[in-house]
Amino acid sequence: MSSQLPKTFATALAALLLLAGLGGCKSRKPVQTEPAVVAEQPFDTNAVVRKLAADYKNGQLTRCVIDDAIVYFGAKNAPDAGAEVFDIRGRKIGACYYSTNRVDPICEKMYDCSDLYRVSPNIWGLEAVELKLGE
Repeated sequence: MSSQLPKTFATALAALLLLAGLGGCKSRKPVQTEPAVVAEQPFDTNAVVRKLAADYKNGQLTRCVIDDAIVYFGAKNAPDAGAEVFDIRGRKIGACYYSTNRVDPICEKMYDCSDLYRVSPNIWGLEAVELKLGE
């Protein structure tokens, strides 16, 4: 019986490893469905500005520069509403919620800003700015 135990154990272990190995050898499709490097598609800057201005129609939209890249800064016309930063394609890349101390580092890096749109009256006490396109 004692000589039978190691053989039985070895046989069971071999069978277990064989089954585990067969289960792991299934044909699988790659998880990645898009190329690793996606070429940027052309886009319409004015369409991006129009969409962001519509999202912030009761607020303001500003174009700024961060590290030589154009970004958009949208703020709602409400106390403590905060603001958000978008890349040139209109994708959100940061949040500037000072009232809740959720301020992404990007919020402090903007410079050379110009107003593209502002509602009036507003909480900032500034005059209205009609939507500026093509700048």
